[in-house]
Amino acid sequence: MKQFSSSFVAVLMGSTVVVATGCGGPAESSDVALEVTDTTAAALADCQINPDGTAFCAETASPVISNRRVFYRIGANTGPGYDAATGRHAAVVLFQGTSPDGVGTDNGTGGSNGPGATWSVPLTKPGAFGGWYQVATVVALVNAGYTVIQAAARYQCIVPPSIGCGYFWDSNIGNRWNNFLGKDKALVTALVAQIQPGKTTFGPININAVYATGISSGGYMSSRMANEFAGGINGNSTVKSTSKPFRAVAIESASYQNCADPCSPPELPTNHPPTFFLHDPADPVVPFSTMQSYLDRLNTQFPNGNPVYTVNGVKEEFVRLDQFTGDAPPSPGHQWSSELTADSSNLILQWFSSHR
Repeated sequence: MKQFSSSFVAVLMGSTVVVATGCGGPAESSDVALEVTDTTAAALADCQINPDGTAFCAETASPVISNRRVFYRIGANTGPGYDAATGRHAAVVLFQGTSPDGVGTDNGTGGSNGPGATWSVPLTKPGAFGGWYQVATVVALVNAGYTVIQAAARYQCIVPPSIGCGYFWDSNIGNRWNNFLGKDKALVTALVAQIQPGKTTFGPININAVYATGISSGGYMSSRMANEFAGGINGNSTVKSTSKPFRAVAIESASYQNCADPCSPPELPTNHPPTFFLHDPADPVVPFSTMQSYLDRLNTQFPNGNPVYTVNGVKEEFVRLDQFTGDAPPSPGHQWSSELTADSSNLILQWFSSHR
C-alpha cells in the first residue's frame, strides 16, 4: 500500500518546450500545449506567495460535511476560472497527501499536511510534504478564478503495523473504500451534492467546470473521481450527469484508484476524463511503473483520445505526463518531502484551464 511520496524537473511526450523547474534550471519537456505562467503577480492580499518565500492563503470557511471539516476559498473574480457572464467559478477539489502524524483523533485538520494545518498558516519553503507547495497550488488556482475545496483526510490505522497510523484516504487501502471501515466514499458523495446547481455551500460554482487533483494518497483519490465520479462531457461541453461532475483530473505521485505494485488497471469507464500525470521516475514509495501502467491502459483503451471529449467540435488531448525531480529531501533517508512545486502548481492550473 503506497501512501507517502518523494519529491520531484519536467520531461514528457510530443514536441519541445522549456519548462522552468524548482531545481534552479530549465528542463526539456515535450509538449507545447501547456505553458508555465506566473499567476502570482496580481495575487490577492490574503492569498499569495510572498517575496520571503512563504506561501499563504486564508480559507473562506470550513463547514462540516459528512462529519469532516471542508476548507474552501472562493476564487478571484478574474482569470480563466471565472465566468463573468454568470458570476460562477470553476472548482477544484484538492486531496491532501498522507500525513503520518496524529494522536489518534479525527479532528478534521488532516494532520500537518492537511488543510487545517497548512492552508491558513504561512509555511516557509520547502516546508513539509504537501505543505508550502500545497498552498502554492491553492494560491495559483484561487488567483486564477478557481474556487478550491479541500476536505481533511481522516486519522486511521491500518494493519499490518508496518503501515501504521496517520491521516490518509480510503481509496488505495484494499477494499476499504467500499466496506464498513471506509468513510471517504460517503464524504465525497456528500461533498459533490453541495456543488450542484442551486447549492451555495461553496459559493457560485460552474457545474460544467469541476476538477480534481491530489498528491500521493490524494492522487489515488483523484483517480477515484475520474473512475467513479466523472459524468463526461458531450459535444457542446455540457455535463451529462451533474451528480458526477469531474471534468478533468491531475494525478501526482499516484496511480489507478486502488493499484498496488505491480499495477494492472482494469477496463476503464468510457467517460474517464482527460488525465494529467505528474510523477518522479525515481520515486521510492509509489513506483513510477504503477503510474505508467495506468497511462498505458488509457492510451491502449483510447488510442486516439476519447471522442466523447470535444469542445466546440475539437477533440481534446486525453492524457499527458510530466516527470518531476524537484527539491531534494530535507534530510538523508527522509522519503516524503515537498513535491507540489510552484512549477507543477502552474502546470496543474494550465491543464484545468485548457479543459474548460
